[in-house]
Amino acid sequence: TFQDTADDDEESDLMSLVHTDLNHFIVNAFESDKGAEEASLIMGEAREQIRSQHNTTQIFIVPTGDWTKQVYNECSSRTQLRSCWVRGPYVSPYAVASDFSHLVLLATGIGITPALGVIGQYKGSSRMKTLVWSTRCPRMLKFFAPLLSDCHVSIVYYTGKERLSNAEVRRLTSNGKLFIQQSRPESLTGTVSNLITTTESLFSGKYFSSIDRIPLKSRKHWCMLYCGGSKRIRDQFQDFSSEKHVNFEYE
Repeated sequence: TFQDTADDDEESDLMSLVHTDLNHFIVNAFESDKGAEEASLIMGEAREQIRSQHNTTQIFIVPTGDWTKQVYNECSSRTQLRSCWVRGPYVSPYAVASDFSHLVLLATGIGITPALGVIGQYKGSSRMKTLVWSTRCPRMLKFFAPLLSDCHVSIVYYTGKERLSNAEVRRLTSNGKLFIQQSRPESLTGTVSNLITTTESLFSGKYFSSIDRIPLKSRKHWCMLYCGGSKRIRDQFQDFSSEKHVNFEYE
């Protein structure tokens, strides 16, 4: 019917507007970062500094299962006085981050924790760090948002039932490098494709209409790292990686 067609057109116009706003945000975020022009450089001196600057370890746990709830209750009551034995460390798939200059950190829910490790490890412009995160928990979003300040661009899709107020969104995004959309993305792979295309156009000085137009040599500098519980998202990005020739790892 005519009404159905009008609704489809209106939805299409809305998504086009979202994509336009996102493109403008990505460009403005990079332009506001004084060190962004150095983001494609891998600096040996920075690596040596990174290895010696961290003396503490943070562990984030969401109490959703029987074991994690018991850990949470015992830590909260502070009655647990036994020593904690840690076996490892084991190599994470995220360790490949050292081999790439352009990183896209993909996460759903608490899967943001390894992304935070990469952001904290590669300070400043030793790597170009971009984050795409989907979460439904407002408390998690408000807790982790301040830790994303060293990321060049952070795109968050907040899907929780409790809607954030305009004042909360302004406060969380005040550094100019965090974009929050209070709905699901039309396509996560589309968001990443748009992010890579816009970034390459900005730094190469050449306009690329799509990721397929970017030279393969340039695409090989990018690596997508995903952590989350969605097999569907993991499979989508594996297919995207094979089709677009962009490296991909997950845990």
